[in-house]
Amino acid sequence: MLLLGDRIRKYRKKAGLTLTDLAGNAGIAKSYLSNLERNQRKRPSVDIILKIAKELQIPVELLVPDIVETESNKKEVSISNFNVEYSNLIIQLTKVGIPEEEIIEFIKWKIEHEQDIR
Repeated sequence: MLLLGDRIRKYRKKAGLTLTDLAGNAGIAKSYLSNLERNQRKRPSVDIILKIAKELQIPVELLVPDIVETESNKKEVSISNFNVEYSNLIIQLTKVGIPEEEIIEFIKWKIEHEQDIR
C-alpha cells in the first residue's frame, strides 16, 4: 500500500504539476510539500490534506483512505467520509479559528445521523 506522500506525488505528477505549482496553489511551503512527498512528515493537518486534494482535483479519500484519530476524544473517524462537499467548509472553518478536532467531530456526528435516517 502506498504511503500518503507516495499518493500525493502520484496524483501531482498525473495532474502534470510541479512541486512549486502544487505548493503555491495550495498555499503551503514547497519544502513542506517536498517533505510530505518523501514521507518525512507523518501527520499533516486535515486542512493541508484537503487543500492538496482540492488543488489536485481529486477526492480526499484517494489521498487518505485510512483512519484519522482525533486527539480530543480518540474516536476513529473515517476520512473517506470527508467528501469534496466538506473540503471548502473545513478549510473556511479552520481559517476563522475553529479547531480541526471540532470540525471532524461535527462531520462524524453528521455522518452518523445521516446513517440513522437511512
